[in-house]
Amino acid sequence: MDNGMVTRVVRNTLVIFSGQILGRLLDLWATLLIANAYGEIGYGRFSFAIAFVGYFAILTDLGFNMVFVKALVRQKKRNEILLGSMLLVKMLLLAISIGLAITLISLSNYPLDTRQLVWIMAIALIISPKFPSIRLVYEQLFQARLQMEIPALLKCLDGVLLVGLVYCMIYFGQPLQSVMVAYVCSNIPGLILIMVVVGRMIRPVARIDFPQMIALLKQGIPVTLLGIFATLIARIDVLFLSIWRSEIEIGYYSAAYRLTEALRVFPTAMMLSLYPLIVSVTSKDKSPADVITSGLKPLLIIIVPICIGTTVWADEIVLFFYSPAFLPAGQSLELLIWTELGFIFTVVFSQTLIALDQRRSVVIVSGVMFLINLTLNFMLIPRWGYLGATMGTVATEMVGIIGYGIYIRRLTGWRFGHNIRPLLPAFGCLGLWIWLAGSYSIGVGMAGSVIVYAGGLWLTRGMTSDELSFLTRMLIRKHDAEYKV
Repeated sequence: MDNGMVTRVVRNTLVIFSGQILGRLLDLWATLLIANAYGEIGYGRFSFAIAFVGYFAILTDLGFNMVFVKALVRQKKRNEILLGSMLLVKMLLLAISIGLAITLISLSNYPLDTRQLVWIMAIALIISPKFPSIRLVYEQLFQARLQMEIPALLKCLDGVLLVGLVYCMIYFGQPLQSVMVAYVCSNIPGLILIMVVVGRMIRPVARIDFPQMIALLKQGIPVTLLGIFATLIARIDVLFLSIWRSEIEIGYYSAAYRLTEALRVFPTAMMLSLYPLIVSVTSKDKSPADVITSGLKPLLIIIVPICIGTTVWADEIVLFFYSPAFLPAGQSLELLIWTELGFIFTVVFSQTLIALDQRRSVVIVSGVMFLINLTLNFMLIPRWGYLGATMGTVATEMVGIIGYGIYIRRLTGWRFGHNIRPLLPAFGCLGLWIWLAGSYSIGVGMAGSVIVYAGGLWLTRGMTSDELSFLTRMLIRKHDAEYKV
């Protein structure tokens, strides 16, 4: 086993987790500052602007992002040509996307303040790593090479700058539009730095390799549809709330959603390291079933206790992060937290299917999820508002688990019961304890939960030491010995 490979993948995984967690926490901190300073209406407008611009991020992607990483992994000698071509194509797509976003919001009947926020936010399509931007193209080079230290550090820099700028805007009593400018501009130093670093590593060729880009586009068509469905599933409820309800309800829903969304750092970071390895495994006609199990188990051990505890102490959590005006968001948080359980399965399953070149399957499941989400939003939001949006989101994620699970079992032999059953006794013990301790303070309940949960895992051997160290003992060894990238 190559110790250099071991060290590189372990370091890459640790950096991704720590960097993304810190970056997400800083971003959440800035968002909480904005919500508490500008209230439900201001935060509702701010959230709508981000969601609206997110619709047009689909056009800047066109499925390139996922297949681009695969191309970088499999065509190392052509990285300069690939990077240069992708940057030029991305610039063209960005010009179209930003123009459409600004034009459509300008022609709408939304309040002037809301339109101004969208105009400013549209610039983030160029520089923000949260969108398929120019900066994300550079980051994908590091992802393909399992060298995520620099992108992770730069995201932390983004977060520090964002919190500092938002503090300044609030302290000096600036309007929400100035805060949005700070939100966007905090990404500029990171973009400049990553361009400088990449420029020292390789020199992108300033021309478009049309045959290569057309080939990637053809591969990416199913991923494009997937991106459309995923974006609409994630953001269509905000649009419907803006049409049928009010900005206050957008504020409530976004407040709860923002807290749950912060947990997505775990599966996202996991897949950034696992995806190149899954690609290498599948390229040798090996089943990724063991990879799926080893990726899912640690994520479930982390997320399930959070879901159970949040459901019981939702109001206390909302009051801890937000002002009392946001207390109605607790009703949404009780249910919305369970979408993160569904997200874990859908992100791991869908990216595994893409690595298996089963993009059609991913599109089918995502299309079904979108239709169900759209139908439920039409039925529930006019009557129940943000709570209806919450119910629709949860139901959609559960459908995703079933749909993706059917394809994964058929293609890899992976079975939910066989692989997840060992964790169920510990989950049951934890749920019983939290139900009994629900009347106690959140501090006492959480302390007891840690003891009960850890004891349950240990007694039932829900997670073995080999599985906890899968990155160094299983995936890395197999990857190094059999499936060299």
